[in-house]
Amino acid sequence: RAHATPRREMSFLEGIKAIPGDIGSVPTGRGKLKRAAEIGKVLVDEALGVVRAIPYGVRALRLHRSLPDAVAGARDARGVRIVRDVRYASAPRAVMDVYLPDGASLANGAGAIADAVGGRGGGGGGGGGDSDSSAFPVALFVHGGVWAVGEKWHFAPMASRLAEEGVIACVATYTLFPRAEADQMWREVSDAVGFTLENARGFGGDDARVSLIGHSAGAHVCSMALLHRCGVVSDDVGGGASADDPAARRMPKQFLGLCGV
Repeated sequence: RAHATPRREMSFLEGIKAIPGDIGSVPTGRGKLKRAAEIGKVLVDEALGVVRAIPYGVRALRLHRSLPDAVAGARDARGVRIVRDVRYASAPRAVMDVYLPDGASLANGAGAIADAVGGRGGGGGGGGGDSDSSAFPVALFVHGGVWAVGEKWHFAPMASRLAEEGVIACVATYTLFPRAEADQMWREVSDAVGFTLENARGFGGDDARVSLIGHSAGAHVCSMALLHRCGVVSDDVGGGASADDPAARRMPKQFLGLCGV
């Protein structure tokens, strides 16, 4: 698959470097001042947004680190446990954290889950497709972040809350720009969907009640992954799912796309 033109990597620093040229392209002095003020407001708003997010970030990181390890059999009074860094594909960032509600058991799939945490991939509960009333619903969450930022621990408060409500919450990361473009991102997310459907029962989940949730850029790559899995995306764009591989065509029960801020 060839690119028509070489890819130029864009970064925050490159964006800052482009500001003088942006302002210089405005023909009038008054227009230059107006454009400079607009850019200045954007930069100030972004900086304030980062500062305001610090308390949340501290709380999210502390919560993520404090949750007991389900593989080790640890527990605490909250009841929510976590399986960290479950590998769903071979890329370095192709991992997910799985938040387990009180009562969810790894007993039937502990071996497969330990293999996945150890980096050997999954193969857990198998995909029967029939709903199990004794199992927990599953939510696979894919973060946003302008296709370039985002970590699993950022969403620990959301995922732990879902687990408190009786939902197994899987929070996945994927390779980000500039190391990857969108086609690699949605193929990795498709792998995450397949892994979750295949291994839900090993976590005590119901593979017939898996919801895919994408936020902002994550919603985009999720929608592309689903189009890939149903064969809509052409081979020229990245390869549709094989009609000979039923597992590659399996779909979650529902998809929720959340817009950006």
